[in-house]
Amino acid sequence: MASRRTRLVDTLYRLFYRATYAMCLVFGFVFRPRSRAACVAVWQDGKLLLIRQSYTRKLTLPGGLVRRGEAPRAAALRELGEEVGLHPPAQRLAAVFSLATDHNFKRETAHYFDIHYRRRPHVQIDRREVVSALFRTVPGLSPSSCAPQLRAYLSGRGHARFKE
Repeated sequence: MASRRTRLVDTLYRLFYRATYAMCLVFGFVFRPRSRAACVAVWQDGKLLLIRQSYTRKLTLPGGLVRRGEAPRAAALRELGEEVGLHPPAQRLAAVFSLATDHNFKRETAHYFDIHYRRRPHVQIDRREVVSALFRTVPGLSPSSCAPQLRAYLSGRGHARFKE
C-alpha cells in the first residue's frame, strides 16, 4: 500500500501533467506545429495492451513524440519502457504503417509498430503519467472510448468499427 506522502506526490505529478497537456493544446492551437509520434501495439493472445494517461480520459497505445534526430523505432522503444516498463529488443518491433493526421491542433505523423508476446508481459506503470494499463479484446472496445491514435491504428489494421 502506498504511503500518504507517495499518494500526494503522485497526485501532484498528475496535476502537473494535466496542466502541461492544457498548455500544449493552447500552443498547438496558436502555432499549429508539425510533430512525429511513435505508437506501439502490444498484443498477447488476441488482446491489445491499452493505457490511460492521467491527463486524458481516452484509452490509447503506449507511445509518444519522436525527438529531434531520433528514429521512430528508437522512440517507440523508449516510450514503451517509460510508459509500461517493457524493454524488448528492437528487432521484435514490426513497423506496421505511418499515418499523417490532424490531432490536437497539430499535424502529426504517427509511426505504428506491433509486438506480439506469447505470455502476458509484466507491465509496470508509474501511476503518474500512466494511471492504468490493461489488455482488452478489440471487439469489446467502443470507438468513443479510444483516443485518435488508437482509432487510427485500429482503422489502419482493418477494424471496420473504427473507420473514420
